[in-house]
Amino acid sequence: MGVHVKATCSECLATHATNLEFGQENIRCPACGHTMNNLPEGELNELETVQKKQRLQCIIALVCATLATISLFQWAFTMKMDDVTIWMAGTIIFLLGTLICGVLGSLKRHVVEF
Repeated sequence: MGVHVKATCSECLATHATNLEFGQENIRCPACGHTMNNLPEGELNELETVQKKQRLQCIIALVCATLATISLFQWAFTMKMDDVTIWMAGTIIFLLGTLICGVLGSLKRHVVEF
């Protein structure tokens, strides 16, 4: 599958998005042709693990946002006063979950300079 990163060339300073594959030997700049050895497999594994965690946190944030929307509509259309507090609390909790997981899912972006 590879690791999706932004790569910045040290010679022409061009930045491009690329996938670093595990069997790939070199990183090549499409602008000037400058090449460098690929990252060691340990670093690629670490980057892949971080990106998988970020994807999972973004999926959790989307689920929380969906549940917050459902809870918000239930809160808006509930006629019983006892249920209003429960739906309001659910909306607030799911919105906080969306905020936290969304921030954690987008914290790190990896740039490889070669």
